[in-house]
Amino acid sequence: MAKTPGSAIALRALGDASITTPLARIDPASEIIFAAALYLILERNEPVSRRTMQAMLWPDVSDGIAAHRMRQTLLKLRRVGFPIDLKDKGRLSLSTESISIDYEEFLAARKGVENGNDDALVMLPAYEPRFSQPYLEWLDTRKSEVNASMTRVMLGIIARHRVKGEWVEAELNASRLLRFQPYNEEATLAMAEACAMRGGKLDAMRILDRYLSEVGSGPTDLRLPATIMRRRIADRMHPRAEAAVGESPLVGRGAVMEQLGELLQRSREGRGQACFVWGDAGVGKSRLLAEFATFASLQGIPTQRVQCRPSDPSRPLSVFVDLVPGLRTMRGAIGCSPETFTYLDRLTKHKPSKLEIRADESDSEFVYARVQQSLFDLVDAVSDEGCLIVLVEDVHWVDSTSAKLLREMVAWATEHSILFAFTGRDQPGEWLAGLSKMLTEIHLPPLEPGPSRDVVLGVVRQHGREIGERYLDWCVRVAEGNPYFLQELANHWIETGEQHKVPSSLAAVLNERISRLTADALQLLQTCAVLEKNSTLERIVEVLGYPSHQMLRAINELGSAGMLVMEPSEFGKNAADRFSSRHDLLSNAALSRLTAPALAFLHRQAGTILEREIDAERSAAILWDCANHWRLAGDVGRAFELA
Repeated sequence: MAKTPGSAIALRALGDASITTPLARIDPASEIIFAAALYLILERNEPVSRRTMQAMLWPDVSDGIAAHRMRQTLLKLRRVGFPIDLKDKGRLSLSTESISIDYEEFLAARKGVENGNDDALVMLPAYEPRFSQPYLEWLDTRKSEVNASMTRVMLGIIARHRVKGEWVEAELNASRLLRFQPYNEEATLAMAEACAMRGGKLDAMRILDRYLSEVGSGPTDLRLPATIMRRRIADRMHPRAEAAVGESPLVGRGAVMEQLGELLQRSREGRGQACFVWGDAGVGKSRLLAEFATFASLQGIPTQRVQCRPSDPSRPLSVFVDLVPGLRTMRGAIGCSPETFTYLDRLTKHKPSKLEIRADESDSEFVYARVQQSLFDLVDAVSDEGCLIVLVEDVHWVDSTSAKLLREMVAWATEHSILFAFTGRDQPGEWLAGLSKMLTEIHLPPLEPGPSRDVVLGVVRQHGREIGERYLDWCVRVAEGNPYFLQELANHWIETGEQHKVPSSLAAVLNERISRLTADALQLLQTCAVLEKNSTLERIVEVLGYPSHQMLRAINELGSAGMLVMEPSEFGKNAADRFSSRHDLLSNAALSRLTAPALAFLHRQAGTILEREIDAERSAAILWDCANHWRLAGDVGRAFELA
């Protein structure tokens, strides 16, 4: 008899087991009926021998008794609407194609927690029939096959979320898998990684410690990946800026994160890559690449970051002056020759170690060529130890000499394990022209309305509040998908609680938020903006001269308002972290409230402090910043003397 599309049969094998027919529901309590129906469903691709099925269900009785029981079982199945077709030569099959099995639907959809399905991930976890040893062996084989497929799919779902930077979803799916496979190594590592990426460094380390304790003194290859991951989290994870008050998780950037991950993979294979991420101010370029760099660090890939400043166009080789000190602390740098270090000292130190100058070295072009060669040698030596990410932000302020050298280095890096990542507010400039084959251009667009709502809600819910739909819709409409503006609008609502009064513009929001600061907090924010990358706590205290209790109040006020973050030093663990305003737009708004004499005073204070550090630090970068502060303070003569 031909199979018909009717008589739908549904097998629920994940979680509580049951088989549903058009007439009834069959549970494992009906021991033989359920077992027979389950066998016929799972073996439905080929007709089943009646004699084989008898032996499977009643292995310890005679053939006659088994045949009688088989007839009775088939009769009961037909009465409850189970469509059985008896073919020639005593073969059984199902006479319908309308059969649905929940684990097959899960495997076909390949979707995890995001589709709202909270069922178990194990096939028939509580079903252990004992009436027949052959049946139990058959069932165990099928369970193993299905559970292995389920695990592979779940690990694929987790990996897909990882490469997109969707850490909440990655953690949920890893947690779901670990409930049923508590010792799965990949899921454990993914869960620890997701916790670390969301700012839960201690939680991530606890997960790995618990896993290592449970594995005990097992084989080294079981402990090694978790041990390495734990060390990376402990050593390389800095306090996350996005974990601060007033900022939401990264959303809506999964496709770009995946694209960056592909570029990184090619770089790890020795095919150096470069990318240029551009978009409007506040659209999230720095946040995106900070997230990507943190993810890379957990894979054992270090990042060296440089941020260009408005004063850099008049500072030759500014990018490399800031980049070299960090590169020299990395593994592999020790392989450079002493002569390389000597020329690098000429670039980065204002009192380099003395060098015997040959006649041809009196030519400035010759010296520049040797400095350039030394830079290539250093980057080559570091990248030979492993993949390296070089992140240069805000290249719309890069100086022409750095731009020229970066262009040459990008072309040279195609056969090295290096990923160059640049950010800017406009499309790639002329200095990147001709690198179209080596440069991946990524335009970071505004967020869609859905992720935009998530940004606002993420900030608001940090305070245990619920925002009205009217104001939420207004935020999404006015911010036009700009994450920083969305966060500022959310913070403004938290501070004012005004549901029925909306600001006239985004600029008004920034001005209103700054106007609510106390004088001490505002001056602290302005000092951070003036000091820029040199805004360590010690320098801020020295500029302002606040007593400790006054400084504490100002820091706490800015931190609670989500205006101040701590950024890790670019020179490693031995250097102080720095305080920084949340965004350049906020810094500019704060500085606009200073009169010209007040701004000059702040620059004078900064210049005085940095000048005292010059001899101790021997840093060309500090020397230049000091001279620039004196210039902006109006003391051009002192600036020229330092320069």
